[in-house]
Amino acid sequence: MGVSYMVNRDDGDYLLFEQASAEGELVAKKQLKTFIQKNKAEFDFVFVAACTSELIGKIFKEAGAKHVISV
Repeated sequence: MGVSYMVNRDDGDYLLFEQASAEGELVAKKQLKTFIQKNKAEFDFVFVAACTSELIGKIFKEAGAKHVISV
């Protein structure tokens, strides 16, 4: 984890998103929730298939997704 993680380590759980350049970007649960609320994004349904899908699903649920399936 880079310097940005160390600076923001108190922001809670993080998701790692892959950018088009194949670089990773850490996004804190707090940042995701703020982004969704600020942009008035509404998720009726989120499907997560990843190694840590339960945690990721919870982050989307807490950020306002109506229905989440994690496998």
